[in-house]
This record gives sequence, C-alpha cells and structure tokens, in this order.
Amino acid sequence: MYDNYVKYGDNEFLKKLKKTYLENNKSWHATIELTYRCNFNCKHCYCTRNATQELNFAEIENLAVQLKKLGVVSLTLTGGEALIREDIYEILSMLNKYGFIITLFSNGYLIDSNVAKKLKNNGVTCVEISIYGATNSTYSEVTGAIDGYDKLLRAYKSLKEQNILVINKAIMLKINTNEFKEMLKLGKANGLLKTKFDPVIFPKLNHDKTPQDFICTTKQMYKLFYRCLEKSDIIFDQKKFYEKICSIGGSIVINPYGDVLPCTAFSMSVGNIRNDNLTDIWEYSPELNKLRKLKIKHFEECSKCDCYDFCNICPALFYMENNSLTIPAKTLCEVTKIKKKAYKDKFNL
Repeated sequence: MYDNYVKYGDNEFLKKLKKTYLENNKSWHATIELTYRCNFNCKHCYCTRNATQELNFAEIENLAVQLKKLGVVSLTLTGGEALIREDIYEILSMLNKYGFIITLFSNGYLIDSNVAKKLKNNGVTCVEISIYGATNSTYSEVTGAIDGYDKLLRAYKSLKEQNILVINKAIMLKINTNEFKEMLKLGKANGLLKTKFDPVIFPKLNHDKTPQDFICTTKQMYKLFYRCLEKSDIIFDQKKFYEKICSIGGSIVINPYGDVLPCTAFSMSVGNIRNDNLTDIWEYSPELNKLRKLKIKHFEECSKCDCYDFCNICPALFYMENNSLTIPAKTLCEVTKIKKKAYKDKFNL
C-alpha cells in the first residue's frame, strides 16, 4: 500500500511484538470474514458467494475462544459488508467481552449516528473505510450505489462524533483515477491517520480474472506513484536472501464458511474450523507450514529481476493468477515496473 501525506507513527514495540509472534509461529492478529454478502456490487470485487451456510453466532463464539487460546489480541472484521449481518452487534458485543481489539472494514454506506454509537459501545476502536470516488456518479459507476458518496460523508461525520479512529483506503481503478486528488483530500480531511491506495487488483477467489479488467492504465498508474511515492517507500537494504517472503503464518484468516486461509486474498483453504480444531490447523497444516517456510531465495526469477528492490513479492497473487506460489504474477510485474520508473523519475536516479 502507498500512503499520501499523513504517515503512521513508527511503533517499535508493536513491530517487535509482530516479529516475535511470527518467528514463533504465533498469531497476534486474526481476520474474520463474516459474510461475502454486500450492499454494493463493485466491478472489481474478489469475493465469490456460494450456497454454504455462513458461520452462526455460536460458531463465531467458539472461534473466539480458540483465537484467545492461540494468543490473538487483535481482530479485523470484514466481508463483503460485515454490517449487513443481522447479528453484527451481538457478535461485536461478544468479541468485546473476550477483550479483543476490534477493527471493522466497511464501505461506510450503513454508518449513521446510531450505527456509529453502537460500534463504539461494542468495542470497535477503528473503522477502515474504502473510498471509491469523490462524486455520487463515480460511486454509482464503481459500486452500483447511486448515493454512495453522500453516505460516505455521513459515515465520516458519525464516526468522528464517536471518536472512532478512521483509516481511508482509496480503491484506484481506471474509472475513478480522475478523482484521485479529491479522494486524497477527502481522506486527509476525514481520516485520523492516513489514506492508503493500492493499484493492484486481485482475481476473484474462484480465480476469475475479470476484476483485473479495471486496473488503472499505465499512464494513470505512473501518475499515482509519482504523486505519492516517498523515498522511505523503497528500502533497498532490508530484503535478505534468507528472509521470510511475507507475513503469511503470522495472521489467521477465517472466511464466512469456516475455511482457514493464508490471507484474505488467498483462496487456498488450509482447513475448516467446522471439521477440525483451529489450533491443530494452525500448527499442523502442511500447506500452511510450507507457506511459512517460503523465503526470498525460493523466488529465483524475482531475485534476479532488475525491479527486485521495488517489488512486494506476493505468493497469494502468484497463486491466484498462475496456480503457483513462485511463478511471478504478470499484474504485479507490470505494476512494479511502473513504480520503479516513477520513483527514478521523481528522485532523479
């Protein structure tokens, strides 16, 4: 993700905590995808719904107990749109009683003053909101919601009233980049930390690549990187040949049907909590243990690439595009080349 004007403050303790957890195959964080249902119909969405029954309240509470035993302290709740779950506030209240630090991912459409108050009262400390444009017409084109922008502004106001932390994610597509400056200004004005953008679009969880039809053009992406990249975004001396490739194995993801996934964009199920104990899946899954052992040295083609220092190597995207963990994803290669050119041009390298 690439950030605009306002940066997170570095938290060395949190970094060390995450590193310690990861090195010991422990998870400090988990993501629960409560539903793939949504009140938006976004052109680029990766979620695929099926006829399987979603986890019910009792199953989610049992999951919470198992997560506590694994040492998880932070939870992200997402979807789809998590707020359309009929039992969302019962779920939040229960998770709050177990002492989790709760972040909610939302499109903001349903958040008014009443909803924001309920979120606050049930332990939500942060809401990450996806921004799809800076006008109702663009929102309609991207999401199908004719008043999505107006509802976004209402959500900002309501969350501010409850002093809930807001993080903004600008979803950049070829059909909304003309409003990029306005989206950044909007995020800066209403987010307490920063606005993030990511031009990489993943295939659907069933490997359907049609969402990638909406990726920004080369020219659009160059402008995005040129405007937002800072020198601190490229750290040339931190990629060690024997380092782990990413944080897979450090964060647990459970989808609406109980499947345990390596990350939210990774469709490979490593087990299901309806069939097995989560601790057993976490510790003994052969697929997950294979992913944990992936290091930069296993990505031979990537490590020899002249864009290597600019690339966020992503086994999930490789798998979703190529059914392989180590064959580079064409999408990521193209994005990285553009990022490198923008960086070199901007800083006269």
